[in-house]
Amino acid sequence: MDNFVKWFQSTGAYWNPNIGLCQFPNMGNGLVALDDLQKGEVLFTIPKRAIISAQKPGWNHLIIKIIEERKDLMSFWRPYLDIIPSDLSTCRSWPEDDRVLLKGTDIYENDLKHMADPYLRFKLKTGFECTEREFYFAADFISAYSFSLDDGSPMMVPMADMLNHSDENNACLQGDMKTMKMVCTRMIRKGEQIFNTFGGLSDGELLLKYGFVIGDHQNKHNSVMIMREQVTEFAGRRVTFPDCVKLKLSTKTRRVHRLFLINRLSFKKYIQWRLSKYHDFTSPPNSSDQVTRRRWHLSKHVVNTEKEILHYHLSQCG
Repeated sequence: MDNFVKWFQSTGAYWNPNIGLCQFPNMGNGLVALDDLQKGEVLFTIPKRAIISAQKPGWNHLIIKIIEERKDLMSFWRPYLDIIPSDLSTCRSWPEDDRVLLKGTDIYENDLKHMADPYLRFKLKTGFECTEREFYFAADFISAYSFSLDDGSPMMVPMADMLNHSDENNACLQGDMKTMKMVCTRMIRKGEQIFNTFGGLSDGELLLKYGFVIGDHQNKHNSVMIMREQVTEFAGRRVTFPDCVKLKLSTKTRRVHRLFLINRLSFKKYIQWRLSKYHDFTSPPNSSDQVTRRRWHLSKHVVNTEKEILHYHLSQCG
């Protein structure tokens, strides 16, 4: 880790002496305040030369760039690439046997279920030769660590990606590609972890994009997507509400924000149908492999979270 900080400073970056990198339980690398930090105080700056971006915009071009730089032992970004965990795994890169654990969830039905083989699609589109392992590492690395330019193109921003996620973040990234800086959004006490935010995402969305969940019923953004076409099948008549709406259940207050009205019996049938689509987690995985078991537990959490929300709404149907 010291080599990474020294390399980062050598790029011309400013590094606040009152912050440090350390390991946090169940969170990996993160930043901590070594002394009190004031609101508006700059934690570090990121010069353009430290950023990894492709010459052409787009995910595929950055995937190629990451694969090439990882193979180059003399890469300028070697101290940065060396600290990236080797076991990155967003659920897009899970094998199908593991992805089906998420069946019935919003992320499976709307994304994973219809996803063609990403590795094959990448090779057909780019013609770039790489192993499946190299591809998935680069793809997961970009998904979990990248920041986006105004045009949506991803880029890797060393040090900024060391901050973990929280809805109650105490720091944020400001500026553009020429002058980026991480700034305190409030006073941070000595010993506090320094957090950025990835946005208002449910545990399912966090698993899909970043490979983790918040858990312990702490994510106020957990929700279930309700599709008009699906509910209409149970209503027996056309229902007039938007194509898709979210029913959100606050895990702290358990108050439901009703976004539409519908016949209770029809909605009850719809919820029962949704509940029948989920994977059955009564039997734990028959494997001692820690990766397989971790995916099983992550999937179980996302499924149970959605089922809890649906069961709550079912109880409101009478």
